[in-house]
Amino acid sequence: MTQKVENLIEQGIHLYKKGDAKSALRCFELASREKAEDAEIISLAGLALTSLGRFEEAHAKLAAAVEKEPHQPGFWLNLAEFYIKKAALSEAESTLVSLLSRFPLFKPARHRLAQLYMDAARYEDTEKLLTKVPTKELGPALFKLLVTSLQYQGKWLSLAKAASDWTNLFPTDLSAWLVLAGAQHECGNFELARQSFQKILNLEPENPSFQNMYGQACLNVSEYQEAAKALDKAESLQPNNPSTLTNQGLLHTFLGNLDLALDYSIRSQRLAPDHLPVYSQLSRLRKGQLQDTEIESLQRIAGTVTSEEERSQVHFLLAHHYHARQEFDKAMQEYELANQHKSTANLQRGVHYSQQETESKFDRLRHLAETVSVNSDSTEKACQPIFVVGMPRSGTSLLDSLLARHPDVTSLGERVEIPALITKLLAEQPMPADILEQIRRDYCNPQRVRDRLFVDKNPANIEAVGVMAKLFPAAAFVQIERHPIETCLSIYRYEFSHYWTFATSLRDVAHYYGQYRRLMEHWQLALGKRLLTIQYESLASDPSLWMKKIYDHCGLDWNDAYLEGKGNIQPVATLSTVQVRGTIAVARHRDKYLSLAQQLSANLRANAVDCEQ
Repeated sequence: MTQKVENLIEQGIHLYKKGDAKSALRCFELASREKAEDAEIISLAGLALTSLGRFEEAHAKLAAAVEKEPHQPGFWLNLAEFYIKKAALSEAESTLVSLLSRFPLFKPARHRLAQLYMDAARYEDTEKLLTKVPTKELGPALFKLLVTSLQYQGKWLSLAKAASDWTNLFPTDLSAWLVLAGAQHECGNFELARQSFQKILNLEPENPSFQNMYGQACLNVSEYQEAAKALDKAESLQPNNPSTLTNQGLLHTFLGNLDLALDYSIRSQRLAPDHLPVYSQLSRLRKGQLQDTEIESLQRIAGTVTSEEERSQVHFLLAHHYHARQEFDKAMQEYELANQHKSTANLQRGVHYSQQETESKFDRLRHLAETVSVNSDSTEKACQPIFVVGMPRSGTSLLDSLLARHPDVTSLGERVEIPALITKLLAEQPMPADILEQIRRDYCNPQRVRDRLFVDKNPANIEAVGVMAKLFPAAAFVQIERHPIETCLSIYRYEFSHYWTFATSLRDVAHYYGQYRRLMEHWQLALGKRLLTIQYESLASDPSLWMKKIYDHCGLDWNDAYLEGKGNIQPVATLSTVQVRGTIAVARHRDKYLSLAQQLSANLRANAVDCEQ
């Protein structure tokens, strides 16, 4: 090839990349006069003709180039680009698949096919194409496409695995660490997510957004001191960031500094009236009732949000507001809308409630403890958990806070280790004894468990009572029950995360409640006196009597000062964080939402639950 031809080709490519296909074509035609049978010149001319919309001529040249030199992958790729430009996507896919079968290591073809699948919303095909390639050979562009395809499918475990592999190869890739932390959070692995955010923070410690994210991750695992350090740092770096101020408000709500929490929340809302998360915080602090200007802002937000998750949040907030104003018909309409949107959001995440799967799972849970074998060691003496169990919204937070008023008891909130263990046991049973021993030691790690006696009140622990009884022979178990209609109605009236898939439907809430009741009856028979069951309404009517019984069951001495709030007041990180700091009271919401209560009553009876209490 002469220098003249090389110069014409180089000039033509330059013009083509600048978008001047007409001048580029002229260069390729001049080059072709010098070397008419050159496949590269023919293929380039075909690309230029494609950009000019001269498809018939373009196809003839591009196909001819492939026929002349089928061993050149670039010519196949140019032909595929022609089909994409012409919107002949089936032919484009066929060409790219054929190209990859011939040249499996030709990365541009894999990238183009992956992008073709993504543009057609064929996310599973994108995943299959890219997971055939070792992570180290993907490159940043293909890794990004894989991440996006998994996010669209809601395959968070697969995404966490891919991101973990990537961060092992490229430990300073911030974007990959962010993907990993997000996937771990979606999987419910909050402690792993916190650790990933810690890695991010180590890479950029002066980034206020990362400090804020780490602080929020710490709140998710009840690490309040770490959260405070990170959020204070974030605020010092960026004093008027609404997200940081909202998280500061949330932190101080959990710590019981309610005036300071409200101050932070008001500042956040005034700085960014469209910042939706702060309204949840204001609603919590004001027990539902928002100010008129805040309602106006919220209604404006309702007209702009696009995600089902955000629509659900807006309707829950409006419902709480109407409930606080005793406008119960309006509140009921908003609660129904909120749960409809939440249910749709869950489906978009790929999660839904299955009654059949729940029944099968609970049947397996009854026998799961039989697969657990542990060796006796000193752990049980050094670590004595108090497990508070019960349905969400049944009074577990109240009981937790009352137990934690004893000076020898620490509340660790809703720890996630036990539910994670149950998930593993269900998937991998039986688990080797040495692994279980390590899990038990980790759970009682002195760095986390500062006092010998501590409370774990994760509602998901109802599934693990039998396993926990074996792992921790010295543990005490206290179950708190509330009127079934009140419990189920309260669940329906509050926004739960997508992990609680039953919460958006009265039918599903009642079904889950029925399964819970039967499972707890099984645990009561299995544990006998180790499991104390109390009624929330009884505790509220005579708290001194019942707290003495509870304290005695847990081996604790009782002091009436604990009921007066003079004891060891500790953080509370649940929906009830404000309520548990007030007077113990019994609310009859079933009288205010009669229609919903009647539906629940029928559904509960269908699941063999007695509602006449």
